[in-house]
Amino acid sequence: WWFLFLLLLQVVIGILFSDRGLGVIAVLGVTFLAWFVYELAFFSIQVRFALPKLRVNRQVRDGRRDVPLLWVGREFEVVVTIELDSQVPLPFAVFNDRFPSGADHLAGDNQVVVTMTRETPLTIRYRLRTTHPGELRFEGVRVQIADRQGFFYQRVFMRELIIYPVLPRLTDDEGNRRVSKSHKVIPPPGIHRLR
Repeated sequence: WWFLFLLLLQVVIGILFSDRGLGVIAVLGVTFLAWFVYELAFFSIQVRFALPKLRVNRQVRDGRRDVPLLWVGREFEVVVTIELDSQVPLPFAVFNDRFPSGADHLAGDNQVVVTMTRETPLTIRYRLRTTHPGELRFEGVRVQIADRQGFFYQRVFMRELIIYPVLPRLTDDEGNRRVSKSHKVIPPPGIHRLR
């Protein structure tokens, strides 16, 4: 807003004092004002046509394969792929994938700053470890875009809710299997306790 105010002030001063040889200031002010309006128009096109065309694909991997559920205390890798299905590029974009609660961050970064086009999909990779049984909720990805000069800024949240169940460990810390009961109460088939 200050930049726009100074440009308008420059144009007004150049027009008012053009008889004293300050007409060049008005020409410069109008040139910068035209550049400012061009940046505003291009940023509006990005917000209207590029942001709705972003697609998010999340994979949770344990080793090399996708998993539908997780175990307590196990490490896993989260791979988020973001693609742009629009011809309009995003010259400055920040993508931030939210860490789920109930997991510890081990490696990798969940935030990437890129120039995004249709030909260059973005991949975010990081490793987590679950801390307790229950569920992990991946809410989505926060997207922030701006023009190259930083005049205009837009922030949106791409909601992509995925819930993964987290099961308790099968063994304890010493490696013993979990046992709920000490002996089998039901007799084998065909044998009755009471005659």
